Amino acid sequence: MTPLSTNVSLEHAFPNALLGVETAIISFFDAFLSGPLYVPERKQRAPLSNVPRYPNEFLNILGISERERTIVPVFSSAQKMNSWFGTPLAYRTLSGQELLSLIPEGWWIAINSRDDFEKEISPWEIENLKEGRDGIPAVVAEILEAERGGTLNLAPVKDSEYLELRTSLTEFASRTKNIEEIFIAVEEQDGSPLRILIGVQQGRNASTLEDVKQLVKKSLIGDLPSEIIDMSTDQLLSGALRHFSLYKNQEPKKSFVDSIGAFIGKGSKR
Repeated sequence: MTPLSTNVSLEHAFPNALLGVETAIISFFDAFLSGPLYVPERKQRAPLSNVPRYPNEFLNILGISERERTIVPVFSSAQKMNSWFGTPLAYRTLSGQELLSLIPEGWWIAINSRDDFEKEISPWEIENLKEGRDGIPAVVAEILEAERGGTLNLAPVKDSEYLELRTSLTEFASRTKNIEEIFIAVEEQDGSPLRILIGVQQGRNASTLEDVKQLVKKSLIGDLPSEIIDMSTDQLLSGALRHFSLYKNQEPKKSFVDSIGAFIGKGSKR
């Protein structure tokens, strides 16, 4: 395995996998298992925050304790890993199969956190994927079931549509420190609009969703129903919505603590 090679197959499958395309989901997990994956090491030059309780002193992969969970960040390239952290990290290059053999029970994996396309792997998914390619069908079936029986059909909001809502969201986000990005799209069925989806990417320990809900409620009186999506917890909907950014906080976020904010994702049903 070339030390600085990129997992091209994983990156190629990522966008359509997050949109619920079954063949892409299969390709994604196949590429994950094959590797390469860039896995930060437990011990770095500088002390790290949010350190979990490791099961032993010999486990040399970085775990992050966040909101009562421990998550292992992994990346499809060294560039994405260093971009996430802000500075070069000591790391290991592993296949997904090798990584899964090291993950302690109950821990999660986050792939390409803070990238345009990111995915968490839950403990239930990890247990299935430990079986190798034989475990992929069960994981894919679970994901497709969670997608409510079909692929989301999202359309951008036109410049002439929902001006009051878009203006209110942008102004609110610009003056709210913990909002990192706002997304908006219209879910359609057979060409007819069903509802407006609004995604909110919050900073660490932020709690602004209720304020956004009230703002949207006022702006859409008598209009389409809406749903507010927490981009840090709804992995499936957030993956589709990331194509429809309305507002993005341009302030750089390079600290370790800021980097781990996007790790919280869809929980396992198991």
